[in-house]
Amino acid sequence: MSSDVTKIAAGADHVCVANSAGSALCIGATDDDQVGGSAFQSACSAGHCDQLLAISAGAHHTCVAIDGTGAIYCWGNNVYGVVGSNTVACSTTPVAVAAP
Repeated sequence: MSSDVTKIAAGADHVCVANSAGSALCIGATDDDQVGGSAFQSACSAGHCDQLLAISAGAHHTCVAIDGTGAIYCWGNNVYGVVGSNTVACSTTPVAVAAP
């Protein structure tokens, strides 16, 4: 990731940053998969963050909003359904938030 950080989000025990190129990286505790796998692993796989609009970190999960598409992707601890996948399964990779 280049040094042009444009967005930052902090959870209970992890931090995520994004740059103007749309890359997002997280570091911190990995006990709830909130950093997208291991520390400094790209949290945005499969091009999900090409046009990153926002990044947000909850206590033990992370979400990104994609500009132009209206899509929101989340990953991490999902025991209360906060990842938005209509399940309670945790995820190490971004999951598209399901419509209510």
